[in-house]
Amino acid sequence: MVLYPVVLIVLGSLQTGRPDQANAYTLDGWRQALSDASLLSAIGNTVILTAARLALAFPIAILVAWILARTDIPGSHWLEFLFWIAFFLPALPVTLGWILLLAPQYGLLNQVAASQTRGSATC
Repeated sequence: MVLYPVVLIVLGSLQTGRPDQANAYTLDGWRQALSDASLLSAIGNTVILTAARLALAFPIAILVAWILARTDIPGSHWLEFLFWIAFFLPALPVTLGWILLLAPQYGLLNQVAASQTRGSATC
């Protein structure tokens, strides 16, 4: 179920002919994309950001896992359940949810805080 769409995407990225012409497969698109300096910069930033997040998250994860496995802290079952929920939630919808809650101009929580501030200023 995953392999078929991936194959279609890869084949589509190799096609250089127009839809009304015969298919021609070349690596020119990939060559052009990988020679772009901004793409290489984005890949470098991604690697650096991933390494920084891993360097912070891995020791914390080991500590929390050890605490959950070796100690008898109150609420450990709920904490473990919340970790499983966070593991299975996709990152993009969670990020979009936080943006919708906390965005400076249109975030729900910021609008509530602004209306509370306007309401107390008129009193």
